[in-house]
Amino acid sequence: MLQTWIYYYGKFYDQKTESLAFTNEHLNIYGYISNFDIFVEDTRWNFDNVKNILGNDFISLTIMRNPVCQFESMFHFMNMETHYNVSSFEMFLEKLEAGKITNERFQKIRNEHIQIFGRNQLAYTLGFEETFFEDNTAIEAFIEEIDRQFNLVMISEYFEESVIILKNILGTQIGQMTFMPLLVRTNDTKHKLSVKQRLLLEKWLSVDVRLYNTFKR
Repeated sequence: MLQTWIYYYGKFYDQKTESLAFTNEHLNIYGYISNFDIFVEDTRWNFDNVKNILGNDFISLTIMRNPVCQFESMFHFMNMETHYNVSSFEMFLEKLEAGKITNERFQKIRNEHIQIFGRNQLAYTLGFEETFFEDNTAIEAFIEEIDRQFNLVMISEYFEESVIILKNILGTQIGQMTFMPLLVRTNDTKHKLSVKQRLLLEKWLSVDVRLYNTFKR
């Protein structure tokens, strides 16, 4: 949703001939593009690389969702049963509780599916390496770095409130901003987690949980 909105934000200002997102000067499919105003693609975050693309003066945004809800949703949406060699989400939870989701299996998943493997997906997408998932010092340093690098960390569960803050950062009017939920599952398709299952996943997704809780406050 946020990615699509930013695309339309660029289009809106293009029509108003103000600070253009993708102008004819910048967008040339037959040659090399040397200047960019907006970078809004699904990619693993690297602050220095983005700075090389956009220059030193840019606004950085990201969005976070409750890690347990995100993993449960991603597990079904991305058909991750095959990644973890299980036939259902319940079986995955049973294997996780039994300690059968091993680091070796996790590494194999990463090698085969670089961007999507599930555990601490948010932290990994923001540049954190899985080799530090149990390193408390590295986790704390990583969260501090993310706090410095992003102008705004939006929270999915508080999307409307996040949009108000985003409006102020971008200098737009509230009447220029609208959104609607997309690809939302019905409640009967969601896995209803028990308290025990939720705690199990929170422990396994501990880096994402710490990251999310830091910016949710």
